[in-house]
Amino acid sequence: VDLSIKKNVAETYLLRLLFFVLMIVGICSFFSPIVDLVGYIPLVGGFLKGTAGLIVLLGAFLVSIPMFSITMGLAWLRYHPLIGGIFLGIAAVFLIGFQVFRKNDMSLYLFSIYFYTILIILIINETQQND
Repeated sequence: VDLSIKKNVAETYLLRLLFFVLMIVGICSFFSPIVDLVGYIPLVGGFLKGTAGLIVLLGAFLVSIPMFSITMGLAWLRYHPLIGGIFLGIAAVFLIGFQVFRKNDMSLYLFSIYFYTILIILIINETQQND
């Protein structure tokens, strides 16, 4: 029984990660025609296409974080309101961070690193409490 519970928990975390990655892929796919059009510019098209693709990937990653947190928060609100509130709070902090740090790109990058460090620490603490 204990092994099957651990298996279900691992499968759940894997599916959450998969859905997050699929959210990023979907946003990148939405903008891929624009990135492809940039590639037709003579002499610098290849470089600009790669740069635009990287910018779209980074933007998709940053946009997916609060979208995923909102989705998870709303899903958790029904059965575990505290966890749902934490997810919604994370999304709110990240969206506020977008507004505060939008003028300085480096600070937004540092903010996202800080955000993920805290999120990983919370996940590790939660898994240790469940064992």
